[in-house]
Amino acid sequence: FIFQGFSSNLYPFWRDENGNPRTPRDNNGFPPFDGNMYVASESTVKEVTYDDWSTRTGTVDHTVSLLVTPKIVEEGRQHFNCPSLEGVELENQGGSGTGFGHWEKRIVENEGMTGVISQNAVFSRFTFALLEDSGWYKVNYDNAGQLPWGRGSGCEFASGSCGGYINSQREKNSPITPFCDYLNDFTNPITRVGCTFDRLARSYCNLIEYSSTRPSEYQVN
Repeated sequence: FIFQGFSSNLYPFWRDENGNPRTPRDNNGFPPFDGNMYVASESTVKEVTYDDWSTRTGTVDHTVSLLVTPKIVEEGRQHFNCPSLEGVELENQGGSGTGFGHWEKRIVENEGMTGVISQNAVFSRFTFALLEDSGWYKVNYDNAGQLPWGRGSGCEFASGSCGGYINSQREKNSPITPFCDYLNDFTNPITRVGCTFDRLARSYCNLIEYSSTRPSEYQVN
């Protein structure tokens, strides 16, 4: 899906609740230009490097882009139960039509504005907050879809690797929901099934083992 405003090309043109540009403009009314594209201010999009990103070989640096406007931050802190959350992560993979123009799938799985559509897609309060923070829309949050994925899962879920969250939950003898941690043999009928994270349907774990080496930050098991 595509919404007018949810695009790295358009973040520099967002306006606040008073109609003022979130990114400063020059005398001609344009935001900064880096030679390739207009660039949003850090009060809209902020690049952050986590230095404690957990992988199977230890912790590494992992750089993400966060949307840090007021309503998005408010919704993220409430949804994940993370009062210190700095912003909500953007997708960092995919082509120009996917990367930085959708939510990070790891943390909001079946949100309709992730880069790959999942079952039971919803347009949640995250996307409604983005539309409001763009300054171009008036939204009614009563119409937002319910997003159980990650709700109340804490800061480690919202700003850490899935492997790090799984390991932390195991140490506390707590469920690793909504993630899973076993491989299925997709060349044969799938025999190991379970429940979806919301307990509404049967499902299976779609983890796969890569034959080629992945970047260290994505090696979680």
